[in-house]
Amino acid sequence: MHSSQRTKRAAAVGAAAVLAASLAACGGDSGGGGGGGGGAQSYDWQYANYLPPNSSLSTGIANYFDSIEEGGDITVEEFYQEALLSATDTLPGVAQGRADLGFMIALYYPGELPLSQIVGVPFQTDDAEAQVRAMNDLYENNEAFRAEYEDQGVHVLSFVPLAPTMIATAEPLSGLDDLAGRQIRAVGLLSQAIEQTGASPVALSAPEVYESVERGVIDGFTSYPFDVAVANSLNEVAPHMTDPGTGLYNLGALVITKSLWDGLPEETRELMTEEIDQYVTDAIALLAEEEENTCDTFLEAGGTPGVFPEADVEEFESIVGDSVLEAWRETTVSAGASEDVVDGFLADYQAALEEYAAESTYVPGLVACAERNGS
Repeated sequence: MHSSQRTKRAAAVGAAAVLAASLAACGGDSGGGGGGGGGAQSYDWQYANYLPPNSSLSTGIANYFDSIEEGGDITVEEFYQEALLSATDTLPGVAQGRADLGFMIALYYPGELPLSQIVGVPFQTDDAEAQVRAMNDLYENNEAFRAEYEDQGVHVLSFVPLAPTMIATAEPLSGLDDLAGRQIRAVGLLSQAIEQTGASPVALSAPEVYESVERGVIDGFTSYPFDVAVANSLNEVAPHMTDPGTGLYNLGALVITKSLWDGLPEETRELMTEEIDQYVTDAIALLAEEEENTCDTFLEAGGTPGVFPEADVEEFESIVGDSVLEAWRETTVSAGASEDVVDGFLADYQAALEEYAAESTYVPGLVACAERNGS
């Protein structure tokens, strides 16, 4: 890997962002066309990631860029922490070419990506590896799912593994009954499931969570993975983190401007596609390593990891039933998809999850941390 090159890029983010913003405002070329006269084309691309460069997610994608740079005449300039595009502007920003590549999450675009919101339906899976491989499979083989992104002006190079959600609280949770009456931050479809436990879901942006728990405005939060919550020091105000069994709740994707992708030579597209399987393998390993390190940090800081008893998970799933799944289905049909398309996608999604779960070794980090702690 080009580790020195990677460090240099990360250090240059601030200065480069000013220039990039100026170019974008003036209609400047970000390098997507690449290449001068006569010889093989070269490509100079800009990549937007709203996360910091040292997260496992960012590192995995950066390593993928290393691999395509080594195999082709490609240079990727990386911009982190919203230096080029904000979290909620990444999809349209990449589609418009304000960045050539970007990391985005589906949760921010429910209207544009209704099929993708299936990941917000609880109790589908807690297996990050199975989900990302299933989604890559569906993107290749399910026309409606692929069109959802292409219609927005982007091509998905790969989906990105994210950890399951958990419930973090200022006071301990012993089980499902303890949620009744509590104010819990939740977003997306997961908020509907939380409400059915007797808790009151509260819609808050991520930056508001710390202060809201600290001031007692809310009792805790969900719609947050274990590793990211601890990295953001949320365990300082909510030191009791519990896996409720609801599983994954979001979907990340590495995207490239569709018109740029369509205009690339076949050999360049093949190179970028061939490296994806290794990227997914490495990204899962990085996520597992980060979750293990997160457990160390969490326990050393006095945090308490927990897991709902199996009987409580079964009761929770029984209470929710198909209500959230039906809400997703109705919303997706209302967005313009036919019932046959929605039902076909759901069947393909669930079958793919089952197929890839059989091969996966991923264990959610908070579950592993609770086992390690004997809690």
